[in-house]
Amino acid sequence: MKRVSFLLAMVLCWTVFFSCSDIGYARAQTQPAVIVMKNIKVTADEVNIRQDKSDTGQIISKAYKNDIYELLVEAKDARGRVWYKVEAGFGNVTGWLAGWQCKRTNEKVNTAVKSKQGELLKSCSNKELYIKLLLLEDYSLKNLLKTFGKSYSIKPVYTYKKYEYKNGVYFEVNEENEVVTVGVGSRGTYVDSIKKITGDIFSKNKGNERIILDSSNLIIVDAVSNKVLREYATGYQDIETILTGNFLGDGAAELYLCDSEDYDKSIPTKKAVYKVVNDDFVKACDENSFNEYAGGIKATIDNNILRMNVDIGSYHNGHMSVIPDKVFYNTRSETEKSKLLSLNKDWTIIQENGKWYILVQYSVDIVMLTYYWGPLDENMKNNTSMYNDLARITLLLDMSGREPVIYRTECRIKYNDDKLLNLKTLEFEDAALKNGPELGMTMGEAYLSLGGKLETDEYSDYMIYKDVELFEYCGSIVDIYTKSANHMTSRGVKVGDSIEKVESIYGKPDMGFSGDNKVEYKFCYTNPKNELEVTFYRTMKIYYQDGLVNAIQFHQVMLD
Repeated sequence: MKRVSFLLAMVLCWTVFFSCSDIGYARAQTQPAVIVMKNIKVTADEVNIRQDKSDTGQIISKAYKNDIYELLVEAKDARGRVWYKVEAGFGNVTGWLAGWQCKRTNEKVNTAVKSKQGELLKSCSNKELYIKLLLLEDYSLKNLLKTFGKSYSIKPVYTYKKYEYKNGVYFEVNEENEVVTVGVGSRGTYVDSIKKITGDIFSKNKGNERIILDSSNLIIVDAVSNKVLREYATGYQDIETILTGNFLGDGAAELYLCDSEDYDKSIPTKKAVYKVVNDDFVKACDENSFNEYAGGIKATIDNNILRMNVDIGSYHNGHMSVIPDKVFYNTRSETEKSKLLSLNKDWTIIQENGKWYILVQYSVDIVMLTYYWGPLDENMKNNTSMYNDLARITLLLDMSGREPVIYRTECRIKYNDDKLLNLKTLEFEDAALKNGPELGMTMGEAYLSLGGKLETDEYSDYMIYKDVELFEYCGSIVDIYTKSANHMTSRGVKVGDSIEKVESIYGKPDMGFSGDNKVEYKFCYTNPKNELEVTFYRTMKIYYQDGLVNAIQFHQVMLD
């Protein structure tokens, strides 16, 4: 009887347990889901975006009421106050917003930090004069003096001279009388950073606006009156390309910004297309877009054989090529060479027959050289790699529909000519002009090799003599550059030669493809007896224009 009572009690307990569990599960199912607010909305009229989560942190940008940012990180300061880390400007610089001047939201991000209508982000004592400066086409000292007159004072600033006018206009000139910076009052910019195009952002009338890049700021002015419409902080470090157009085929105005190229494959070049929504620039695509095609590219290396299969859209093809020994440099000991391969992507905007396309390019890269960078120590390990692009897969995307459509696919293999596989590779001593200067010489030796006379020379670490530019560092020539056909490399290549002649002598380049505007050939040296000795590499750069050599450069990087 006791045994039956015990079993009955156990059954009742299990029944209650499962009943409670089911009830609990049902309640959990009916409770409303927690909504995570992913973005930050500014509630104060004007808020500083600071480099650190502190009231005293450096101000890197401004945010204004109702601006919305993507939340990257939430953290508290030493006083327990909440701060939000966001992307400032057009998304290249990150900073912190004070939590008590914002609120969490799921409203869409408006990425651009902007001025008030008709104003500049950074105050200027005379914005009309500043815009006049930015719109100049000629920044020579002669033209500036012609434009602003000769009623100036000159003030020495380090190695520069500063020309100042009573109306606030100034420009700084270096020792070669080249204008370096221009400005009005406390606002100035480097001349090299100024870019300007005619475009249409706010107006639908063609060519009704001038878009000016001032360092990392974008100023839009009326093309007729030159009055400021609005200024935006881009957040880009060094913009190389700026375009406007209907890139996405939807009839709206768009802006394309691209930073200067970075040769470190681990850092993609910063670029994006921004749609104009009201008077905000909202990112439409950037370096993280167009990743979906990578899965269709497979590549392996077995000994010196590259095998690659491409299966993207309607393109299905296999490729094979023999890789020359020189590609492996100091990675010859790697037994599983496929581990040296990586797939990298780049993209840009191009126009064909009056229509805009997105050109996406994947490159199959191999680590051809690893070396260390920085002061010597006992535990030194390689920390920098150079890559050779073995293959390129190019997609031309038509963006006029709801989804990108592959308009054209191309695949190129670098080492596709067996005759060029066994050419003699660059040796250490090849970094020289024939009967002229070579890397490693002193400036005096390089000057003498060009026919100069030391008694007439005044020492400098930089020199242009007989159409050859020389740069010395720590007592050695580290850079030689010429655009003259009067000089040739030690193997006989000179300005004006064809791509075919260069490759018949040096083979395919280590960085770049035939037809690129610039290619590089690498050669390096490491002391096998002492791994802690300074290692450096040399490179020969060939610049092309219309299929012919336009310039030749030898360069050496010394690691200290």
